[in-house]
Amino acid sequence: MVSAFSSLHTEGRHCETASGSTAGHGRRVLLIAYNWPPDASIGAVRPAKVASQLRANGWEPIILTVKDQYYEELDPSSSRLDSKFVTIRTRCLPTFQNIYLALRSCLRWFLPRPAPQPSAPSVSEPTNEKANGPRRDSTLRHILLSLMYTPDEYIGWLPFAVMHAWIVMRRYDIACVVSTGPPFTAHLAALCMKRLFRVPWIAEFRDPWASADTRPAEITSQLSTWLNDRLERAVISRADRVVCVTPATTGWYRSLYSHLPSHHWETITNGFTAQEFGAATGAPDPPKFTISYLGTFDYERSPELLFRAVQELSREGIVNQDDLSIRFVGKCDAVRGRPMMDLVNAYGLNKVVTLAGTVPRHEALNEMRRSHVLLLLVTHQKISVPAKTYEYLGAGRRILAITEKDGATAEVLRRVGGAIISPDDIGEMKRVLRTWYHEYRCGDYKGLEHNEQFKLAAQEYEWGCLGRKYAALIESVVRPRF
Repeated sequence: MVSAFSSLHTEGRHCETASGSTAGHGRRVLLIAYNWPPDASIGAVRPAKVASQLRANGWEPIILTVKDQYYEELDPSSSRLDSKFVTIRTRCLPTFQNIYLALRSCLRWFLPRPAPQPSAPSVSEPTNEKANGPRRDSTLRHILLSLMYTPDEYIGWLPFAVMHAWIVMRRYDIACVVSTGPPFTAHLAALCMKRLFRVPWIAEFRDPWASADTRPAEITSQLSTWLNDRLERAVISRADRVVCVTPATTGWYRSLYSHLPSHHWETITNGFTAQEFGAATGAPDPPKFTISYLGTFDYERSPELLFRAVQELSREGIVNQDDLSIRFVGKCDAVRGRPMMDLVNAYGLNKVVTLAGTVPRHEALNEMRRSHVLLLLVTHQKISVPAKTYEYLGAGRRILAITEKDGATAEVLRRVGGAIISPDDIGEMKRVLRTWYHEYRCGDYKGLEHNEQFKLAAQEYEWGCLGRKYAALIESVVRPRF
């Protein structure tokens, strides 16, 4: 503990000098976030924006996160943030999935290979499992697996996060703790600091926790659901404020915890930084009508409705594939367990679709600006809005969203003027594409940045506005201490 404290003391002093911060004692905030640049995932974007905006509004964030080695992909262009903030990077125990894979790989060399199994029984021949029900060991294995993911697979970070958060609390005069999840392990570390130091605490929910419909069934059991519910209740009831990133999520939680006062909840959405897109010069408009998707295919997302519409419009002679480009930027190699290119070839779009892979953030912003249409896939997320929705707004291009019309994403897009297509509405998809493609061919196509209604509605999602709101929230929970 002494050596850890000494190294932290040295690191903190160096970073404070380098940052040139004007925040005095009593104006420091401990931000606990597993995802932080240079992590290339979308989960690292919001914590970085929050930290930058808090500093711009007179608060000095101290970041508690993990070492770079624990991130799946890195964006080197964002690593310079470490020189601007006091950043404490800790170790983390391997995830249970990594432990399992490593053990299986080792044991493979020592265990005899299983004997060849007889061919599978025909449909008319019931197996023992069908006759006697599921095996008991299978049920036990499912329960154990669900506990390994409670509250998430990053629970191995908790002991390191708690230890280093304790050191930070002793080393600095921390006025407030902010934790952001998922991963919700960050909230458990903050809960420990609340109990140990009675410091004001803001818990930020970028997604729902215990009652999340998107939690995979294979890692969920009745026991894990009960535990997650208890942990969530402890976090929400102990936090001084709970921040949600959509009004729908705030309303849902407010009704679920109706005994808590209304001021316990705050909505601060995700957003975009206008200066980033001003600096994203990139190339001029591409020579083809370009539809781009940036992100991954989580939450059962699929571009199949778009592919089907383009295929039919091509066969009808309305769309010329030589004038069309559909680009996927990010982890888009597979769709619902199926290779992406198999789906592309099935619709005859191999000359139209490009898989660009993962790119640095500044290139992703350029991809947005160079596109005519930005594709948004939002399914099974009625109360959530993907963070990239707001960056699409910053790019000022037209947004084509495949989503439920009664969801939170649709509500945002109605305000700014995006196209909302139900996941099974092929007719509406064809109509929108036909209209926009015709405007492009006639030279009448314009992005949303030329629409006055859009510019007025989008202003509230700019991080400058959101940052002032966040700083005011911290002021409200800190003020009673002084």
